[in-house]
Amino acid sequence: MKMTHLRIVNRFRFTVFMVVVILMVCSTVGLLVGSLNASGSTRKSYEVITIQSGDTLWSIAEDYKSDDQDIRDYIYEICDKNDIKAGEIMQGQNILIPVYR
Repeated sequence: MKMTHLRIVNRFRFTVFMVVVILMVCSTVGLLVGSLNASGSTRKSYEVITIQSGDTLWSIAEDYKSDDQDIRDYIYEICDKNDIKAGEIMQGQNILIPVYR
C-alpha cells in the first residue's frame, strides 16, 4: 500500500477549515447534550397540598397541570408519587403535587 503525503499549501485556508470543523463538532456535541437534558426550560418541583372537602384528583390536576400536559398523565404522576389510587384521597390528607416552572 502506497502512502500519499499531504502538504499544506495555504496556511490561512487550512486554519479557516480547521476552525469551521472544530465549531461544527462543538455545535453537534452541544446539541446532543442539550437534547439529552429534556427538562430544558421547565423544571419540576413538588408542592404539598391538603385535600379539601369536594376535591378530586381531576379538579386538582386541572388547577396545577401545565397547559400542554395531558390531565390523565398528570393524575397518574400524582398517584405514582404519593403511592395512592385515584379514588383513595380523603379530606385533610396531604399529597405532593408536581409543579412545572
